[in-house]
Amino acid sequence: MFGISAAAAVACYVLLEFEGGRIVGFPVEAMPKTVELAEAAITAAPDFGGELPKEYILGIGKLADATAIVLDAEAVFKKQEAER
Repeated sequence: MFGISAAAAVACYVLLEFEGGRIVGFPVEAMPKTVELAEAAITAAPDFGGELPKEYILGIGKLADATAIVLDAEAVFKKQEAER
């Protein structure tokens, strides 16, 4: 299907569109749900004590029943491309 082998088709694919129209896709094991966060629901990332590189974290998203780390996907992919 869509030029993807049957083995690969069982994975979930995430597509991200960045400013300028650049689209990046990657497989993930599962995608149980997606959420939209209003900008007001995202607060600045706290200092994680050097355990996590803060340049890849946009902030902390507050959901009704949980919190989520909001990654700067564009920064992550730029770093991957630079390492190639």
